[in-house]
Amino acid sequence: HGVTTRVVGGPDTVSCLSSGQGAAMGEGWSDYFAVSYFNEPRTGRYLLEKEEAGIRRHAYNTYPGNFSNLGDEGFLPHNDGELWAVMLFDLRQKLGATVADKLVYEALRITPCRPTMIEARNALVTAEQNLFQKQHERGLWEVLAARGFGDSAASSGQGEFDSITFTAAFDLPPALAPGVNRPPKVSSAVT
Repeated sequence: HGVTTRVVGGPDTVSCLSSGQGAAMGEGWSDYFAVSYFNEPRTGRYLLEKEEAGIRRHAYNTYPGNFSNLGDEGFLPHNDGELWAVMLFDLRQKLGATVADKLVYEALRITPCRPTMIEARNALVTAEQNLFQKQHERGLWEVLAARGFGDSAASSGQGEFDSITFTAAFDLPPALAPGVNRPPKVSSAVT
């Protein structure tokens, strides 16, 4: 929490993760840094003596949820943070710890204050471009899409959870999947 609270929104603002989605991502980022540092998909298992999952509902290497599960058990920062953390853990599995850790930290620096999960997703995409010049673009988008943070995913509501609306999507950007996964064209005519 010390890292995310000081980095997101800049070092002079420490309340940027007090919004509903921001608080959840704060929990998710903290879990990610812990599981990455210890190379262990379960966090805090010694606290509750729960070998299978630790202090979370599932271990991150077997986690079944995705962005569409946001708020399934009521909007709770720890539960919803797991959805962000598992996506980051998947990213670590796909790109390796060194690349993922750099990417996650750089994205924190450009994530806006009171972010939505999609704004933070966009920061990950920008961070990949800045650090790796799209070398890991496909792998990043495959992970994002697999967990519902795909190209056409949307989210709004920077306040408390009662103002959140979101749409999970499992698609790649059109440039990475030409002719596939494109949203339908909608047209209407006034008569």
